[in-house]
Amino acid sequence: MPVPSQRIPDERRDLQEACRAVGLDPREARHVRTHSNEIWLLPRPALVVRLSMDHHDVSAATRMVRLVRWLCEQDLPVAEPWPGSSAPLVLSGGRIATYWRGLTVPEAPDYRAFGSLMRRLHDVAPPPGLSLPELDPVAAAAEILDEEWPDCGLDRRFVADRLAELGAQLRSAPLPLSRGLVHGDAHVGNLLVDRGRLVMGDWDSACVGTPAWDLIPTALEPQRWARPRTSYRAFVEGYGQDVTTWPYYRELRELVEWRRITERIRVAGRVPRAGRNLCRHLHTMYADDLDTPWYGPEAEAAARGPQTFSIRRASSPPAPSTSAPHSSPPHS
Repeated sequence: MPVPSQRIPDERRDLQEACRAVGLDPREARHVRTHSNEIWLLPRPALVVRLSMDHHDVSAATRMVRLVRWLCEQDLPVAEPWPGSSAPLVLSGGRIATYWRGLTVPEAPDYRAFGSLMRRLHDVAPPPGLSLPELDPVAAAAEILDEEWPDCGLDRRFVADRLAELGAQLRSAPLPLSRGLVHGDAHVGNLLVDRGRLVMGDWDSACVGTPAWDLIPTALEPQRWARPRTSYRAFVEGYGQDVTTWPYYRELRELVEWRRITERIRVAGRVPRAGRNLCRHLHTMYADDLDTPWYGPEAEAAARGPQTFSIRRASSPPAPSTSAPHSSPPHS
């Protein structure tokens, strides 16, 4: 889930440049959150400006916007780009700005409707003429671990070994649903409401692969978020299938969790709350613990004061493992 920023950034030069390039006044812009993107809301007109946190590939951003526009043309439930801008804008500092219609968040997520929404999206073939990347969670997670690693008393190598093992197991695994369009970051935090209709936002991770990837985050909520199992049952009723009964669910679930952890490692250096409990998450994975909540009241109660750690760059020598007696996690 996106983590609220600890402060509104003082530096607004990128926002001002992004707004003025399309004839908007940035003075009333309100900072919403910072996670993988910096999000700003302009009340007049009602639109959202998303600024990449890094110098992203403009071709990938352009492909994402083209995909979303195509989905909108098919009348599919997705958050629409703002019609006043036709393409992403590369700012003078190298960051990328995209523009979206300002929508509201649901008062409470309707899990049955969410399941139906995901089923509808998964029934759509990827658009012709738009070459989407292949889903490769092992490579995506390993790339981040090659760059950064938190000092939590664990050796980075046990993760790399486990990721390689999971990749080998899943490379030729038969899965119940054929390859297709994958949102890549499907969870209730990316749901929005557009004129009374539930829609999905944040398509930065869209790709082609197994639809299971989009279903597992909701399946994990009873364990990692300590949310009611009735919510997931409603999601299954809406979608029509229960991913937890699929072959290789255990392995796919682990990959989803590693991907979440590595994304938090990437973001933690600039968004302090993103790193909260991160070491605890790593230790549960190391211990093969699938049930300890990561978020919610129980997880917050288990945290004793602010948790801080440093991020070590890849050039630093790996620290010895001091918190567990083995170099790789046990698996049945």
